[in-house]
This record gives sequence, structure tokens and C-alpha cells, in this order.
Amino acid sequence: MRIYLNGCSTELVALQGQTPAADADTDTVSLMQALLTFGYAEPAAPGEGGCQLSGAFVVALNQRIVSASQYASTPIADGDSLDILGAITGG
Repeated sequence: MRIYLNGCSTELVALQGQTPAADADTDTVSLMQALLTFGYAEPAAPGEGGCQLSGAFVVALNQRIVSASQYASTPIADGDSLDILGAITGG
């Protein structure tokens, strides 16, 4: 499927079996799967289950902020816009 990541058109392929929201029978991709694909999350250590986020960021799907607790259950559809915004510190 084709989505827009931070304003740039990109291809997103379903990563079957990577998260609890993965559905092996469809091309459904969860927000957590997208974060895994783009390097914003990584699988948890063996035996822990789930995924671990890599850093502090906020995710907006089609211009709506998504709570981190909803990443695994939020589906992404073809043509969706995904913005990942990280905090910047300094003076």
C-alpha cells in the first residue's frame, strides 16, 4: 500500500505476525507495524511480547494524534497520511 510518511509518498508492506494486531489473512497494517517498518519501534525482548518504542515522538494519522496505547490496534489504509514528530531540545 502507498501512504504519505511525513509528507513523502512511500510504499508500506504488511509485516505479518509482527504485532498482536497483525492479520495473516489480509493486507491490514497497524500503526505499530508501520513504526516497526520505519525504525520507530523494535520488537520487545524474547518472552516479553509486544514492541518497544525507540525514542520520544508523537504520531498523527490523517492529522489526528494517536495515543501510544492505540498504536497496535489502529489500522492504516492506502493513501493515509502518517506524521511522526520528535521532540527537539536545545537553546
